[in-house]
Amino acid sequence: MQLTKENTIRVHRQEITPGEAFAEQARQAAQAMPSRHGIPPILHFIWFGHEEPELVTWLRQSVVDQYPGWKVKVWRDKPSGWPQEWEDAFQRGGDDLVHKSDVLRWWPLLTQGGIYFDSDFFGVRPLPDSVLGAEFAGSFGGRGKRPGNRFKLWGKQRSALCGILASIPHGKIVTAMVKDMLSVQTQEWGATGMNVLARGIKRGGVHLINPAQIYAVG
Repeated sequence: MQLTKENTIRVHRQEITPGEAFAEQARQAAQAMPSRHGIPPILHFIWFGHEEPELVTWLRQSVVDQYPGWKVKVWRDKPSGWPQEWEDAFQRGGDDLVHKSDVLRWWPLLTQGGIYFDSDFFGVRPLPDSVLGAEFAGSFGGRGKRPGNRFKLWGKQRSALCGILASIPHGKIVTAMVKDMLSVQTQEWGATGMNVLARGIKRGGVHLINPAQIYAVG
């Protein structure tokens, strides 16, 4: 039988042509091993505080479309019953939704793993396998204006960006970043987000993503 998209099931890069006897077993195997990568196949987004604009919904779907079959989680509030140190960090910014979002995005990366996206990306193509096979990945931009989120890359000053973050659950890198984030006492913009990522990048092991090469930024 000739292999085609219609009669082939892909399981960890292996092509299986299912016959009547084991087609269901092949489907179950694919479900039992949902990703051949280190990063779990979960997409995380955050939107809370007020009604979600149609544009945000449309942009999110453009990203989701790049990852068929992946689980999608939209966080519209903090998780119930999370540890008090997380609650303290979350409330430290008062009514500042940016601060709350900066804190909240670390929770699913630590506890579930997957990829976190900001709400202003238009999906063009999925992240490459080199990223999905990493323990942790973060994004970067130009030099930036804030010294707290800068680091040196290829001999130039770059800025750490939290628009795209990816991690395995309970990995050493994300665990260290969370510990750093929970220790931050200031409410300064970016202190629990970009600055934490920049310090993590300097410690090493972070796979770096240039978002402009993957997504159109709003």
